[in-house]
Amino acid sequence: MGYSMMGGFFAPELKYAGYDKVILRGKSPQLVYLWINNDKVELRDATHLHGKGAVETSELIRQELKDPNVQVAAIGLAGENRVYMASVEHGRSSASRLGIGAVMGDKGLKAIAVRGQRTSISPGRLNTSSSATRSYSTSRSGRPNLFLRSCRF
Repeated sequence: MGYSMMGGFFAPELKYAGYDKVILRGKSPQLVYLWINNDKVELRDATHLHGKGAVETSELIRQELKDPNVQVAAIGLAGENRVYMASVEHGRSSASRLGIGAVMGDKGLKAIAVRGQRTSISPGRLNTSSSATRSYSTSRSGRPNLFLRSCRF
């Protein structure tokens, strides 16, 4: 398990989408990116982003989703090539500790794009009931397992 921090608006946008954290398990056989749009979560093909830098990847994803307010955390060539010091980039911030970008690259995850449009967030305790935890488990087919935890609103 790695731990790194970055600034920017990615974490607040994730919170406005209704989630506190994203945990990925397994590997994808092809390059994908994770698209979180409030309650809609999907893995999308990212083979067209192969070989692109993190900033270019972020811009291309925003154009593809037709929303300039989408917050994107992406890896570049170093992450794709599993360079042990690769970072995850988001705007002017980066998560550069412990080679988190190399972990994303090894999983075949090019980026995480998130858009949350809830109007208010009330503080609450982490709700770990089965209705609050979404699990997309497809590891036998080679795609990542996705666990999203939400906070009670």
